[in-house]
Amino acid sequence: MKVVWNQVLAFSGLVIGMSAAVNAGDILGSDAFSTAIGEIDGVDATWTPIGPAGVPINGMAYSATTDTLYGVSAGTRSLYRISRQTGAATVVGTEGGLGFGNVNGLAYDPFNNDLFATDNNTNTLMRVDAATGNTTVIGEIGGGFTEIEGLAYDSDRNVLYGITDLQRRIVSIDLRSAVATAISPVLPDLVWRGLTWDSDNSLLYASAPDIFDDAIIYSFDPVGGRLARRGVTAGVEAVQGLAFVPIPEPATATLILMLGGLFVRRR
Repeated sequence: MKVVWNQVLAFSGLVIGMSAAVNAGDILGSDAFSTAIGEIDGVDATWTPIGPAGVPINGMAYSATTDTLYGVSAGTRSLYRISRQTGAATVVGTEGGLGFGNVNGLAYDPFNNDLFATDNNTNTLMRVDAATGNTTVIGEIGGGFTEIEGLAYDSDRNVLYGITDLQRRIVSIDLRSAVATAISPVLPDLVWRGLTWDSDNSLLYASAPDIFDDAIIYSFDPVGGRLARRGVTAGVEAVQGLAFVPIPEPATATLILMLGGLFVRRR
């Protein structure tokens, strides 16, 4: 049996190259008006529709650990699993399980397998059980910041971020005390809603819906402090939930060798 190694290496390089090209990280968004789920281009904010959730989704978060997209609906007080292929939302546990009337922010901590959420009516930070949709209160958000509309978890620095509509700031939130600290200057005078962490580029993305026009997407560098307008989601006004799906891990050497078996030939 003889292995044609130049063919193995060529094929493995092709596989890795194709994976990098096809599996770029995705920013997903939810339109609270139409219940639509879509993909948002991180460069110019172009919206590509996926499908209807069936309920208004106000916040989203993605778990790479279980390959699950989660969403919360303030109207139904519920946690949902959302299909990335169709957009359809399926309630987790019992409808109303969140127990709070205005849950908007949602974020996933990949290191501790925790979901975090915020309720605007009570200014509460909580953990959400991903299996039941029930909540455990951490505390009332302090630091003088209210109405945390969006949440994002920085997996590079283990930091929970929030975006506040009233004070128009991006904040970090202490997971023990729930005290919030501003990390951004005052944001433009817009309606601020969604937030997500792009772990591929170490950036935050935020959404600013406009009921009379298109939603605007911004990026923010928490280290350099730079806010950049990316573009508008043409035809989609109420982008509230945001979630980032990172690039999958590259193929391992073992997988490459297994693929190389395709090129093994007998003498």
